[in-house]
Amino acid sequence: MSVVVDFPQSAALPCPYGAFVVVELDPLASTGALNDGYATLQASQLHTQKYLAIVHRPLIIRPQLRLTLHLVGQGLPHPEWASIPIHSFMPEQQSHTRPAVRASGPLPVENSYVHTGLSLDCTVSQLFESCAVEVRLSDEDMTKLITTNSHDKRMLEDGGHECNSDTDSSWSGSEEDSVADSLEVPEAIHAVSEPFFRVWRDLSVLDSTRPGQPDELHRELAELESIRWEWYHRTHAVADPDVAIARLDEWRMGVDSKTPGSVMAALISPATHDSLSTLASDWTSVSRSRPLDTDLSRTASPTRPPGRTRILKEIHRILWIPIKFIRRRLL
Repeated sequence: MSVVVDFPQSAALPCPYGAFVVVELDPLASTGALNDGYATLQASQLHTQKYLAIVHRPLIIRPQLRLTLHLVGQGLPHPEWASIPIHSFMPEQQSHTRPAVRASGPLPVENSYVHTGLSLDCTVSQLFESCAVEVRLSDEDMTKLITTNSHDKRMLEDGGHECNSDTDSSWSGSEEDSVADSLEVPEAIHAVSEPFFRVWRDLSVLDSTRPGQPDELHRELAELESIRWEWYHRTHAVADPDVAIARLDEWRMGVDSKTPGSVMAALISPATHDSLSTLASDWTSVSRSRPLDTDLSRTASPTRPPGRTRILKEIHRILWIPIKFIRRRLL
């Protein structure tokens, strides 16, 4: 029988160095600091899975329990070199150029590999303690894992592979850094940037469910980041004209191309991008000589395209860019 500890404190718990645990993203706890009803609703609809991970404490210690997660997947990742095989008394281990680390007991995942370069720090919202025998890596294997992970992370950040999905770059941190540099990410986002996870120390919770693959967790984190950014755009108007114009230019490049621009893809959801694409199409259908509508509350009829002022207002509502800067850039 497990004991649940809500928001455990670091000082009250021993360091689970090298332990295998089951983790699951906690979207509600991750967005709780936003104190926003709509963000909470979006978070409650985010689908999450359980994942197998190896944990240790990060260097920066805070009162709340924080862990570094090294994610374990079934089979080799892409690229294949960014992994370490785990010898866990299971058959059908694929060949690998790197020596395996050894788990102290059987794992619920066959043909398992640590997907290196994809580690992340998190805060624990719930810890499910257990009397089950803990499966872990030796200190020597943990040193090997941490060293290899740091090397692979640098390789991935330096473009050592071709991303196999549009969310791969978020793992290396390069996409997040580019957003921060180009749009001057505010302290409001940084303050809630670390995700919260539920953690089970009993691996048998995976007996009745298939653990997710690390890249699937990356997609969950990308959705969580989208919720945070949409919250920011709804609650914080952009006062700096240069930032507003830069954001509008990113939007225009995104809607003019086949896929959203890389920065805007990190800021808005696909549904929001579709709305902006429709507005861009409406804008081009309105005559340049037509005066701006004076009645901002007027809605377009089914037979008449919306006026330019209404389009500007809609872009302002979605992106929170002051209308005078949108007008200056589009006209």
